[in-house]
Amino acid sequence: MSPSTDMCSDVWLEILSRVSLTTLGVCRAVSRQWNLISYEPALMSLRSKRTDTLHGYMVRWYDDVHRQTASFVSSTMPCGDGNGHVNPISLEFLRLFGCSIDMEAAHQGIVLCHRDNQKNPRVPQYIVTKPSTKQWVVIPNPRTRNRTLVIDLVVLRSQPVLHYKIVRVSTPYHKNYAPPAYPCEVFDSETWKWKKLGDIKLSRDYYMCHFGKKVTVSGTTCVLLSCPDRIFMFDLIKETWIILSLPFEKVDVDEWIDLVKVEGKLGVLRRDSADNELWLMKDRHNIVWCKTKYEATVDDSQEVMMVHYRRHLTWPAAVFPFCCDFEQTNLGPHGQSRAVG
Repeated sequence: MSPSTDMCSDVWLEILSRVSLTTLGVCRAVSRQWNLISYEPALMSLRSKRTDTLHGYMVRWYDDVHRQTASFVSSTMPCGDGNGHVNPISLEFLRLFGCSIDMEAAHQGIVLCHRDNQKNPRVPQYIVTKPSTKQWVVIPNPRTRNRTLVIDLVVLRSQPVLHYKIVRVSTPYHKNYAPPAYPCEVFDSETWKWKKLGDIKLSRDYYMCHFGKKVTVSGTTCVLLSCPDRIFMFDLIKETWIILSLPFEKVDVDEWIDLVKVEGKLGVLRRDSADNELWLMKDRHNIVWCKTKYEATVDDSQEVMMVHYRRHLTWPAAVFPFCCDFEQTNLGPHGQSRAVG
């Protein structure tokens, strides 16, 4: 890289370290160079110092009494927020509900939680919250009573009014010997309603499970199916879904396949005892994959898991990338969100 290119990168790094999270998202679409710079660890560290934002991961885990809890691990300041506050983000304020609160998804500082319904356990109840401001709102119950298999939240717009959608896929209906049909529904914060879509019909060769790894890329929820040679992708903007094959041949029993997000793109990480491979989806519309150089920093969640284990001596159940600011946000219609504290 030439000195002039290095100087330009330093200039853009300086500029992007001072913009808001919303503006940063817009800047990623300007050029490939800006997109690459926006994911550099140096930028995240500068942003945490110069703007009122945090970058890191929300970790879901179980305590000594097998109660699910969540904590924040900073990717720039492992011991706190730089102001003497250790773990400034948590979900402890939701204990006011007096029942178990489970974190299901997180995107752009907004978290989706599930709480036990003591009157009817088959009817799930969900809470949307912004942990940095301790705001929360209870959304309407889903229409489908089947057990949840896959659920995800995607923020489509942060400003001027927050807009998010939630996709929920439930346990399938089994009719005679027909292939399973998974009920699918979408919640839209603008209409404040659930909408039931057509059932997702899969081949008998592969199926969804509750423990499938989720990755959110450009408004699309991606899930690795239990038979690890297919990827389920649900586009929350268009409310459509497709199933893709992996970009390599059928998986051997000794290989471990995982979905990752690299520089805003969907990646498939292939590990075995001898080698590691990383495939990136370069073109989502034409489904073009490209094998790229593997680096140990590709899957930061593994390091986060180790940091969490050293603190709590227990392995996390899930890790969610998380970045947030501390501005109040209307989570519900007509500003109906509540705040604690």
